[in-house]
Amino acid sequence: MIGCGRGHPVRRARRMGPRGADISVLLLLVVVILSGGCTSGQKGRTEAASGQRIVREFPLEQAVGAEGATELVVSLHRGEITVQARPGGDVRVVGKRVITAASKQHVDEWLQTVKLRVTREGNAVKVEDVWPTGPVAWDGHEAEMRADLRVEVPTGLVAGVVNGVGDTEVLGEFESVKVQAGVGQVAARVTTGPLEVAVGTGSIAFSGQATRVAFESGAGQISVEGELGEGEINCGSGDLVLSIVRCTGRKLRAVTGAGSVRARLTRLPTKALRLTTAAGDIDLAVPLSAAGLNLDARTGTGQVTTAPGLHLREVKRLGNGLGQVLHAVYQGGQCEVTLRTGNGDISLRTLNGDVEGGPGSAFGKQPGR
Repeated sequence: MIGCGRGHPVRRARRMGPRGADISVLLLLVVVILSGGCTSGQKGRTEAASGQRIVREFPLEQAVGAEGATELVVSLHRGEITVQARPGGDVRVVGKRVITAASKQHVDEWLQTVKLRVTREGNAVKVEDVWPTGPVAWDGHEAEMRADLRVEVPTGLVAGVVNGVGDTEVLGEFESVKVQAGVGQVAARVTTGPLEVAVGTGSIAFSGQATRVAFESGAGQISVEGELGEGEINCGSGDLVLSIVRCTGRKLRAVTGAGSVRARLTRLPTKALRLTTAAGDIDLAVPLSAAGLNLDARTGTGQVTTAPGLHLREVKRLGNGLGQVLHAVYQGGQCEVTLRTGNGDISLRTLNGDVEGGPGSAFGKQPGR
């Protein structure tokens, strides 16, 4: 429910003196009366005054049969989306539409131009928030609208989600997941095959299990936790946090233009690991039982340090006065580990609670399991 306002006329009244305060309070009461109060109980709608504009909420709820469906497509211009996979059942969409405009008439006219569609087309279920092709404005004031949706679907679908502006959350078990967002945070707590997430501006957070990941953010932190096959992670500006990651594939690459890279890998990829930042520190932790790595670490400006417990062989250390280069081999050098920073320090250390690992891996199982 939207509140009555932020109280700013009253704060201004205190600065204007007693007479100005009386006028401001009266004006505030007039606005409340003309708008019918802060809430309207008709048909579950909610309305509130926002300066010279009003805000109204409209409930949304639709459903469509999902028997035989293999694909889900969700498209939203603006708002928050949660896609939840659960065993069986139809596709069910619930939420609300929030419209801000200059008057009730403008809200009603705007409401007639948008429509939520939940349809079945062959094997695909489509959830689309349809807007007019161009901006809609009255009296020089463009209306603002968003739709906050929760989409419940059967498990095992191929899911594609597009959100222009707003946060996106994907939960549950899928065949594959692809998310595209212009501005907003994306969180995926899933068990899936391939997982792809691309965000113009906003953070990406993944936890769970995926056979392959491809993450890209223009600006925002990217965090990963869980098990993945091969991975490609790119960030224009933001930190990369790989926390307790078990990599079962051949390659993992994580690059940021500006930001730190922190990685705790309980299993190394079998062929190559590359961590790169133009400006920021790199901190990599691996278990003592790692099957082996061949280290190539370089800084433009900064130091390269390693934990004593790693017992590196064939160590070659170079320095140019500002940066450092370190080549070393650990346990046979099976995985090529490349660490690069233009300005920052690099540290290679061991994980706590190290356990026995198998061939081609750094970890047979995680501590405590």
